[in-house]
Amino acid sequence: EPVIDRRKGDPLQWWRQNEGRFNLLAKQARKFLCPPPSSIPSIYGPNEGWSSAYPECRERNQSPINIVDQDTKISTEYQELTLEGFDAESSNKTSMKNTGKT
Repeated sequence: EPVIDRRKGDPLQWWRQNEGRFNLLAKQARKFLCPPPSSIPSIYGPNEGWSSAYPECRERNQSPINIVDQDTKISTEYQELTLEGFDAESSNKTSMKNTGKT
């Protein structure tokens, strides 16, 4: 099995090409090699190459999204987000539910 050259290789591309061979391991690699998008530079992810590995996330589809206030329209069909339990000093009961509206 060839080894990836860490200075030149793209681990995300390698996993994309080989995930069928290592299905469970590929899921773990995706979890740790694909951090959430951020505008803050990070030493934990490649600065180049991710857009070729994941073309659906490049150009106009990348994050963070620039939300321009004067162009923003508020929809009345969505409910206001209410967070509960964050005032507790040590709360293991705090939860947030994804309703698919964010």
